[in-house]
Amino acid sequence: MKSFTKERAMLIVLFLLVGCMGLKAQEQRITVNVENKTLKDLFSVIEKQTTYRFSYRNVVLDNKQDVTIRKQDASVPEILAAALSSRKLNFSIVSEKAIVISDKLQNQAGKPGDKKLTGLVTDDKGEPIIGANVVEKGTTNGSVTDVDGIFSLNVSPGVTLVVSYVGYIGQEIAVGSQQAITVKLFEDTHALDEVVVTALGIKRQEKALGYAVQTIKGNALTAVKGIEVATSLTGKVAGLTVYNTSEFQDDAHGNILKLRGEDALVVVDGFPTAHTNLRDIAADDIESITVLKGSTASALYGSRGSSGAIMVTTKRGAQKEGLSVGFNSNEMFNTGFIALPEAQTSYSAGQGGKYNVDDYIWGDKLDIGRSALQYDPFTYEVREQPLVSKGKNNFKNFLEPSFTTNNNVNVTYTGKQGSFRTSLNHIHQKGYYPNTTANRFNFNVAGNMNIGKFSLDASVNYTKRIAPNTLTNGYHQGSPVYTILAWLGADWDIRDYKNYWQAGKEGVKQNFSNSYYNNPWFLQQEWVEPLDESRYNAQLNASYEITDWLKATARIGSDQYIINTEEKKPQAYKRRGEITGGDYRVKMQSGYSVNTEGLLLADKTFADFNVNGFVGASLYYTNYGDISANVASNGQLSVPDFYSLLASNGPVSASRNIWREQRNAIFGKVGASWKSAIFLDVTGRNDWSSTLDAAERSYFYPSVAGSIVMTEFLPKIDWLSFWKLRGSWTQTKLPTGIYEINQAYGINANVWNNMKGASYSKTSRAGGLKPRTTEGWEIGTAANFLDNRLRFDLAYYEKLYYNNQSRAALSDASGFTDALVNTDEQYLRKGVEITLSGDVVRTKDFLWTATVNWSKYGYTYHKLDETYSPKNYWVAVGKPTNMITQTDWMFHPETGELILQNGMPVASNYPTAFNNNPDWVWGFANDLKYKNFNLNISLDGRVGGWGYNELFQRMWANGSHPDSDNEYRYEEVVNGKQTYIAPGVQVVSGEVKFDPSGNITEDTRVYAPNDVVVNYEQFNRSYWNRKARNMFDLTFFKIREMSLGYTLPKDIAYKIKTQNIQLSLVGQNLYLWAKAYRFVDPDMYRDSTTGDFLPSPSERLIGFNLKIDF
Repeated sequence: MKSFTKERAMLIVLFLLVGCMGLKAQEQRITVNVENKTLKDLFSVIEKQTTYRFSYRNVVLDNKQDVTIRKQDASVPEILAAALSSRKLNFSIVSEKAIVISDKLQNQAGKPGDKKLTGLVTDDKGEPIIGANVVEKGTTNGSVTDVDGIFSLNVSPGVTLVVSYVGYIGQEIAVGSQQAITVKLFEDTHALDEVVVTALGIKRQEKALGYAVQTIKGNALTAVKGIEVATSLTGKVAGLTVYNTSEFQDDAHGNILKLRGEDALVVVDGFPTAHTNLRDIAADDIESITVLKGSTASALYGSRGSSGAIMVTTKRGAQKEGLSVGFNSNEMFNTGFIALPEAQTSYSAGQGGKYNVDDYIWGDKLDIGRSALQYDPFTYEVREQPLVSKGKNNFKNFLEPSFTTNNNVNVTYTGKQGSFRTSLNHIHQKGYYPNTTANRFNFNVAGNMNIGKFSLDASVNYTKRIAPNTLTNGYHQGSPVYTILAWLGADWDIRDYKNYWQAGKEGVKQNFSNSYYNNPWFLQQEWVEPLDESRYNAQLNASYEITDWLKATARIGSDQYIINTEEKKPQAYKRRGEITGGDYRVKMQSGYSVNTEGLLLADKTFADFNVNGFVGASLYYTNYGDISANVASNGQLSVPDFYSLLASNGPVSASRNIWREQRNAIFGKVGASWKSAIFLDVTGRNDWSSTLDAAERSYFYPSVAGSIVMTEFLPKIDWLSFWKLRGSWTQTKLPTGIYEINQAYGINANVWNNMKGASYSKTSRAGGLKPRTTEGWEIGTAANFLDNRLRFDLAYYEKLYYNNQSRAALSDASGFTDALVNTDEQYLRKGVEITLSGDVVRTKDFLWTATVNWSKYGYTYHKLDETYSPKNYWVAVGKPTNMITQTDWMFHPETGELILQNGMPVASNYPTAFNNNPDWVWGFANDLKYKNFNLNISLDGRVGGWGYNELFQRMWANGSHPDSDNEYRYEEVVNGKQTYIAPGVQVVSGEVKFDPSGNITEDTRVYAPNDVVVNYEQFNRSYWNRKARNMFDLTFFKIREMSLGYTLPKDIAYKIKTQNIQLSLVGQNLYLWAKAYRFVDPDMYRDSTTGDFLPSPSERLIGFNLKIDF
């Protein structure tokens, strides 16, 4: 009922917004009370109370503090007329959003010339720019464009016009004999006064920030629209690593984002979400994404923002008043694979060189005239048949054509007092495995309105996902890679088994030769995991201008999800050769969060000083959990194809989990600046968390950030446009996990003789735990060169983690196995981020902008705890904390050669440690525009880091690895001769001693080359089963995306009743180069404990995009 009430209230607000948009235009009347202020101060007061923005780029405004205006309920023209009466300035209200200030001389259309020149000024999309300044170079002869982007000016022959507009790169145009010209301005995405979205949704000038931020505009995310928005973010933000999956998309297999190696908070339209991520928002609905890097940038979000924040701003109304409709369609098709497993096709299933259908692929040689008893899929009988490689293309023959469509239609209305936008997005994915399709629907509604001093903004986003089967990867039979490549050979043709039931025994007996495994067609169609998922997030933000320097804001936001999944396993399913009788499982996951905030903001200027700040309070609450049930583990389904808990032959098992948390907070900020050159911010926040003991529940964390614009103090340097230094420090505290300190019983059903039972936790959960604490600092610099054509940003940061928590082992006599305690162990995260961007070529018709992002970080032990830190050689101060440890063989300590005994490798008692973090991450984005053509190319990659290639290991151990098809195997299987001598050495005398960490303390061993012949199959099945031998360098680079588009000329578009038409050839995941990682795309995420779980092939997508605006 509560959820319904919230949704109903949100809908009412949105309808009110729509109603307000349609009100008859009314003159904007305001109250102004300024005394001894500058003109800029007056313009700022007017902008805060109206929809107007002032343009005065080619006008020199004096800093005289002689403007005194006191008017109530007055019109803007009335106020400006009074303010400009004593100055040689005029104003022009060119639209409901723009006022142009110009010299009175400019409005006389300049000095008389030989001809009258008319022109059109547009942006790079062909939209007219209102209020652009057009001036004859070196004179005051000028004009401004009207509401249609048109200007007229009397000029002399051969003059040069300077065309400029705030937020765009200016152009100088040589005028010849032509009487009409068209000028295209490109957006200046790195203007010195660029405004970015910061914590709590507050917009600030980037030069005032003491921490690193980076903004990606929405059009960079829609040039190529795939399944995941995050894919288009890859490589575009320094410090943000996107791990892209090759899996069929469902909630469990989406892309993973790491900001400086940690999970960042996702904030949508100012609302800090708990159950929303980027894939829940359609790319066409995103206006921009601003990444706040580090703890200071997002300190006002408390511990939830301790790792930075990804600020998503969704679209509102258009700049032009009226109704507009947009349509954006992207279709991409599989044109091959950039990572595709390969298997040997020369040997059959079996072991020891003999054909055996049940297991492994170390069988007989194919295609040499031998035969064996084999299953006939047409007669369902076993008979003598030739051993031939009829299934050498089994995996490819199992795959189907795949494609992705991403379509969006949106409607926007902009009125005098606000705007309204709604959109519907549909993504359809046809996977390359049979029975893998998915549909995702996004519905978004957003709007804002301004009535006098009151403003209101609201948005609702709803996402629906439906898929009939999401079971596609993993080390199990539901994965085609596992079944077809890892365990089944080339001695059978998969196309002959497409009818996976034996005729007359449908639903009962499979048509398949192998008694141990299942027919892959049967698995894809019958063993399925359907998905039905719904998510929404909504926010409402209201503001009121109390005075020209004081504002009150209130915001409420909520997100919610419901995920329903099933697992349907038929009665005929075989597990290890035995018919299981089927299985059925259901699970519902659900949750919601609510975040409310209230703020009082102040911003006051005193001569050269500005003082700003706010105080606020917030309440955050989340509630989530799951309910699951399944038929009895030792029971069976009573009726074929009837999937219901009621069909269980035994007692049904069920479980429920629930987590609840609440955090209350008060927070504030005080900021000051001097001459817009020196900035200082101090923030503080105090939280009360429900997950901590009462004595430790309240905790405070501060932050300090500042910046200095050095170019305001240096003499003018032609090649240096802008330079600032910045720095910040913050302390953040993180509460324990939900219920970490709660001691409770676990209740279990069917413990014994169908009776329930309760078990006490084996972990001692004593109180007194201190919050985990981090303390970080950051320094950086940003500089623009050559009239802002070249831009550079550098950041260095360190973050210390202490008061960490660990599970300490306890004596059995205590009745517990372990206890959660604070330890003295400390960790240090530090890194460097560099962004270099620039306009490589900039002419009248051509603009090439390139951006390079580079970053690296490390996460190491800073201090060890003598009691609780592990006593391992890889645990030491300065060494990485996220090491992967794997079992290994022994190697010569100097040459690195493998040590063998009787021709077989000798096992080591000490694991080998690998760092899975990349050494550094890079991205290179290019945007080229020539007249009506545009080309976007994005490349990225990672260097270093190690990962466990499970498919590589399984194929070697099982006999399907392509490198196993060699002369040693041939001699052994065909001629019965063992010829393999493993490269390495054998110990002929002496011994070796190790310390507890595996370091050699004494070594008297004498070595000789290995000369023992061994069985090739046995050696490889043994050697590759040590996981350390399957760890590989994850270095790679990709051509991530490319689009080549053409925009139809405006006059043609207008003739067919449209505003804009753009057609593009697009591609995603176009090329992969990997240094050492084979068969599998190294792009996917791997944590410190798992491998790649036999992932699916990585496909190349190419198609087209059509965008139409009406």
